[in-house]
Amino acid sequence: MATRQSLSETYRTMAHLRRFFESVRKTISAEPAEGGYVITGRSPFASGVLHSAWSFVGGLLPDESGKPEWSWFLIPAEEYEVVDMPIAAYGPLGFSTTILGAAQGALEEFRDWTESRLAPDGSRVAERPRIHRALAELAANIDAAELLLRRTLEVAQASTKPDSSLRPRSLRDFAHAAQLCIGAIDELMAMAGTAAFAETSVIGRAWRDIHFMAANLGISADNNYSHWGRVELGLERAPGMVIY
Repeated sequence: MATRQSLSETYRTMAHLRRFFESVRKTISAEPAEGGYVITGRSPFASGVLHSAWSFVGGLLPDESGKPEWSWFLIPAEEYEVVDMPIAAYGPLGFSTTILGAAQGALEEFRDWTESRLAPDGSRVAERPRIHRALAELAANIDAAELLLRRTLEVAQASTKPDSSLRPRSLRDFAHAAQLCIGAIDELMAMAGTAAFAETSVIGRAWRDIHFMAANLGISADNNYSHWGRVELGLERAPGMVIY
């Protein structure tokens, strides 16, 4: 169980950039033992576990009456086993799919708005060839992003663990799908003009949300492209690549 001494040691360790993670589901049970507790059970997935010095888990501990009571336990890494799971490489999927949905929604909003939008000279914006070409290109890029993510989802849901080439490919595709959507939303903002910067603009909100989500390390183009390239060329994974 977490004590003042163990917590103090943990936070000192974290100060030296050692990683720390937690899991809060009630899948752990504990029994009192000499010098502490015996923890049994299997904790659910938690990111960063392979780089953690400690595990902070929640579990059930019998109280004085024998009834289970929710408690926290702090366990050093050398006293538990890590079960490697393929899903560890697919956590960024949540960011990429959300970015995709925002881009799709912004494209639909722009299309519906453009159908009736008038230029300052009174002409219909929908009749401009540049809009036709740009809309087609953006829709194709967003569709391509969706296809990439659907492929990674198929790999993640497969019954067998993906091999060493599929996981870097999926990380590359997470990043590339996000980059395609970033390019699309930036172009939509440019075509929408200052109207998209209004607080109530769906396109403007999607632009802000997409750029915010794309800042997540798990879908970094620099990291994920480089990781795939290293693996493709037979090099070892970069030491700083936490998600792989």
